[in-house]
Amino acid sequence: MREVRARRDISKRGEAFFRKTFGKLEHRYTAAGQLYSTFKGETEVSRYTVLAKDVDSVIVRYYRGREKGHLNRLVFDGPYYWVTLGPIREFFRRLK
Repeated sequence: MREVRARRDISKRGEAFFRKTFGKLEHRYTAAGQLYSTFKGETEVSRYTVLAKDVDSVIVRYYRGREKGHLNRLVFDGPYYWVTLGPIREFFRRLK
């Protein structure tokens, strides 16, 4: 939330939305290329492939249904990883 609060282009209403939303999404990646995304008790399953990696990040292509897929970079930082959501980053706690 620190990054959201620091931005001047996000209204108080927008900040309240992020505060209610952040912390409720859980991702589980499997070695078989499945991503389980759970938000407020609802789980969606999609496929992913790792396209590239370096010491602290991976580039992943996600697929849902028949769509061509979209790319994202997961950046690992200690016990967390983050992804960009437009102009902001969303942080996730890494679990084993």
